[in-house]
Amino acid sequence: MKYVLDNIEEIVRDFYNVKKYDGFKSSENVSNESINSLVGKLLEVNNQDYVLDLGSGYGNFLYRCDSKASIGIEINSNSLYMSNIIFDLLNKEIKVINDDALYCDIPSFTKG
Repeated sequence: MKYVLDNIEEIVRDFYNVKKYDGFKSSENVSNESINSLVGKLLEVNNQDYVLDLGSGYGNFLYRCDSKASIGIEINSNSLYMSNIIFDLLNKEIKVINDDALYCDIPSFTKG
């Protein structure tokens, strides 16, 4: 499903960079930008990779990865819904599934 919103990228960028949202600190569900950048460089993620993020929260790491497609596994249903809405709006090939990362069947990936 394709959406057209002129400033959706800016809205998403602001969402991921927010310090507080609805009473909780962003660190509870959103990973630090410098950590995401470091992990991306260490893994040498490129646009041919399939990235897996266990405990993906709102999908901040997946959003910042320059990968062909990505998948997140998140147990918190609120985080799951929020991240999937964002990725649908951005027309990104990123999907977050609701499961327990410790007990689920891990999908195929090249980096994670």
